[in-house]
Amino acid sequence: MREYQFYQLDVFTEQAFCGNPLAVFPDATNLSGEEMQTLAREMNLSETVFVLPSGKALRRLRIFTPMRELPLAGHPVVGTWNLLAQLGITQQIENGVIKIEQELKLGVLPVEIEFRDSKPFKVVMTQGKFEASEIVFDQQEIEKLARGLGLNVSDLNLSENLPVQVVSTGIKALAVPVISLEALSRCRINSSLLSEVYLAHGAVGCYA
Repeated sequence: MREYQFYQLDVFTEQAFCGNPLAVFPDATNLSGEEMQTLAREMNLSETVFVLPSGKALRRLRIFTPMRELPLAGHPVVGTWNLLAQLGITQQIENGVIKIEQELKLGVLPVEIEFRDSKPFKVVMTQGKFEASEIVFDQQEIEKLARGLGLNVSDLNLSENLPVQVVSTGIKALAVPVISLEALSRCRINSSLLSEVYLAHGAVGCYA
């Protein structure tokens, strides 16, 4: 039986069991994509990262949710490179910033890692190119979207310059303008109803 080491991290926090959970396999050599997906499903976290050698960058990162592989994701990249820096995979310095490149499904993107007192302190990633694409005009879909957010259509701040639209910096999401912070605070998500709309437009989530 093959054995692989993995770490479970809490990203964006200094307190255990807070922040964004993440599983990282720092050396996933010889795991197939199908096996990675099975392991991510077993981990049952929002994302699991599998680190591989790369001929284009310092390392290749494959990022999986329990359901699919992602081209890019924020806290998985930040958490993984903090861990890899701690494990000595990157250049080690006492104080200052190092710049490395990572290979993702989206392509090769830069990462900056700041060290303080010989420990990784901050990781800054570069997103993919911003793209705004399909606009949702259908009134029935907009009404369903509002219900999926637990709001009324009148709570949405719809205009020609601020439509419901698919946007992406690597992962497609549906951007939904709301009229106020008060309206946003009243959101009560119906995941099933909401996903019907954004999945129909090739997105993997929704931002209000």
